[in-house]
Amino acid sequence: MTLEQESSQNLPPIVEPREFLDRPFIAYEVGRLPSSPTVAFLQWLPTLKTETGLGLIKPHWFVVKASEMGVPSYLMPAYSDVLIHSHPKADDEEKEPGHIPSAGDFHNCSETAVNLLVSEKGITRYWKPEDDRDRRSISQAIFNETYSKDVPSYLGFLKSVNARFEVYSWEEVGETKLTELFEGK
Repeated sequence: MTLEQESSQNLPPIVEPREFLDRPFIAYEVGRLPSSPTVAFLQWLPTLKTETGLGLIKPHWFVVKASEMGVPSYLMPAYSDVLIHSHPKADDEEKEPGHIPSAGDFHNCSETAVNLLVSEKGITRYWKPEDDRDRRSISQAIFNETYSKDVPSYLGFLKSVNARFEVYSWEEVGETKLTELFEGK
């Protein structure tokens, strides 16, 4: 049985995504989206107080309701075609720019999926570093909490471990560009 066949055996219910995400958090929940996420929906996600996860395992889109601790990686299968999570709007975007993937984002991202994050500024595509030494450096920095929260220093750390990301402002992202991102273009 393929992963797609296996996952289709126990599909979660189709949910109305805004209602689903607006409900108070009781436990991590997974629902199925009735259609692909739109730009308007993705722009709305950073207004929520907690992260949200979205995943495409063709042909189904899933939504993960998360806590203030974030979206657990076990609910975002690495074999997905697309993985998206949101960074809620920070109180101080200068000190905590939500459009830059965290070290944990790079650590947990899939080698095969299109990895995206949505923030108040736009959509960021990011890739897992290819070199095992760079991956270990990220893991070690997370474990030891040695990477700086200071933005210029953090960007220097990301450069030192060959962490790649591209930011697309909401002005650049229409439905056509969103489709291209979902297709890995």
